[in-house]
Amino acid sequence: MKKVGLAILLTVLGAVLFSVIAFVIPFYRGINFWIGYGFGLFAILFLGMIAYMSSSSEMPLQSRFYGWQLIGVAGIYTLTQMVVSLLLFSIPVLPIWLGVAICSILLILALGGSITTQFTNNTIEKLDSEVKGKVFYIRSLEADIGGIAAKCSDPSLKKELEKLREIIRYSDPMSSPRLASIEESIQERCNYLGELVTRQDYNSALAAVQQIGRLLIERNEKCKLLK
Repeated sequence: MKKVGLAILLTVLGAVLFSVIAFVIPFYRGINFWIGYGFGLFAILFLGMIAYMSSSSEMPLQSRFYGWQLIGVAGIYTLTQMVVSLLLFSIPVLPIWLGVAICSILLILALGGSITTQFTNNTIEKLDSEVKGKVFYIRSLEADIGGIAAKCSDPSLKKELEKLREIIRYSDPMSSPRLASIEESIQERCNYLGELVTRQDYNSALAAVQQIGRLLIERNEKCKLLK
């Protein structure tokens, strides 16, 4: 919330400072002046809007991080437009069409750059989300086996559980809908293994560990075929 308030405050201060420079210094206020002033003021408001949207507390942290790239695009546009506006203030004899053309081109580039950057950021966020979803299975399975090993009081079985955990840790982390059947079987066996360890049925638990190991090898082989 503080960042949002700061973005609004800086935008207002920037607009006020720009206006003070424009109207206190005795520039010739012809058409070029108003072109430079209008586009300059819009650039400041544009930067403020991007900063406001990127600082919103309702946005995920990752989205706000990517938002800095948008702020960078808007910031470059604003600084460039400020220079052009000051030139238009200072050189009133410049052709009007030249001032309009330069300011319009800068605006189009800024809008195009912002749209492209936002599209890229959305694509990256989507890919990140998909990857996190695909690697969740293996990470969750590793945590489950680690929890079972922590509860196990039999040294030999505990050793086998740690070996199984290492196999899981170095398994292909990327899941796939085509692996759903075998991954479901592995998860069921892990749940059953947890029950066996709780009941201290260590012989049956050792057999379950070996079965899970074989299923993991089969899963990893299928992962290779899917690539």
